[in-house]
Amino acid sequence: MTRPAGNPARDRVPVFPLSIWQRVHLGIHENGELVSVDLAERNILLGGEPGAGKSNGVNLITAHGALSGDCKLVLIDGKQVELGPWRHSAERFIGPSITDAIECGKWLQGIMNQRYDLLLAAGLRKITPRPGSRSTSSSLTSTPTSPPPSGTSGSRPSSAR
Repeated sequence: MTRPAGNPARDRVPVFPLSIWQRVHLGIHENGELVSVDLAERNILLGGEPGAGKSNGVNLITAHGALSGDCKLVLIDGKQVELGPWRHSAERFIGPSITDAIECGKWLQGIMNQRYDLLLAAGLRKITPRPGSRSTSSSLTSTPTSPPPSGTSGSRPSSAR
């Protein structure tokens, strides 16, 4: 993909294909520098006064995830208006149902427990991109694609923790 030349900051903005392991581009600073965040191993809290751009930040991060071939989106949006436009890009979209949100949380807990077991077996502390790859796959991959059967909590017994 080509971009018009002329703006050095704009010329450094990553374009498709993206990876969740790449920095997430959030915009251009008032001095013309790129603003981005390394999100693959982080949590983020967006805050600010009304009109400060929090919704834009959330949408830019969600767009990056939606365009990343190595990311599966699970979106929980009680009002269904903030992340609703991304519902077709998500593996799961949870609206206002607290029951669905709790079930999804248990499903995600099961996935994380499987990953922790893989990390423990491999003697690792975190999942990282494979060396030399453009990070289209990680060094540990085992993600169930469907929720646990009804009646299971998705968590490990306390003796396995």
